[in-house]
Amino acid sequence: MRVPRTETSVSRRRRRPAALAASLALWVPLLAGAGWVADAATTASATPVLVSVTRTGPDAPAGDPANAPTAPAPQAGTVVDAPVVSGGSGGSAQQTFGVSVLPGPLSVSPTTESVSLTQFRASGRGLPFYRGLLSPVTVVDARGSLVGWRASVSLQGVAGATAGQLAHALLCASAHTPTVVAGNPGDAHRVPFSCAGVGGTVSVFFAPPQGGGGTFSDTADLTLLLPGRSLPAQVTTSLAVSVH
Repeated sequence: MRVPRTETSVSRRRRRPAALAASLALWVPLLAGAGWVADAATTASATPVLVSVTRTGPDAPAGDPANAPTAPAPQAGTVVDAPVVSGGSGGSAQQTFGVSVLPGPLSVSPTTESVSLTQFRASGRGLPFYRGLLSPVTVVDARGSLVGWRASVSLQGVAGATAGQLAHALLCASAHTPTVVAGNPGDAHRVPFSCAGVGGTVSVFFAPPQGGGGTFSDTADLTLLLPGRSLPAQVTTSLAVSVH
């Protein structure tokens, strides 16, 4: 006597999503290593699994069934996207980085100088003068605006000079060619000759608008006219250094 068979197609059909998900876990790394791109959506329930496989690269066949689009289906649960992997079959990947550069300050160093000057007496003139060398002045323009700047010094005092002598003192500067530490060589320019009394502005070098970004340095020959009789052979001047 034959025993009727029990229909098990329903139970087998219910196990297909789980079996397909397990098979997909094995095939996705292999497809990615060969230049394929796999996007898989899986759920924790018994919802059918949707798999879309595409291939990139010049050697992908035009009629490759894997290139056929797969219509998306509603999914419930967690969606997992496999990353795009470029293999050695001619595929390519592109990555773009965005960098934000914040503007910095306009600065000068040093901000003060103490310069020793030696007395000279011009032939045929009774008024002596003093000469010396300004230490290097460095300007850093990190603003990024390229509006230009001007570096200058200002006479603040002369050691041993009286208030009357200081009131009639005159400081002059003749700048050298600027040194470009970082920036465009033609941005900074020297001031050939500039003079001012105590507290006044004596220009050394500058950068006009549309330039000056970077780091520049310069020095200058200094000349001090100081009235009076029986002046010392050397004097020390106090200077303030600024940039604006």
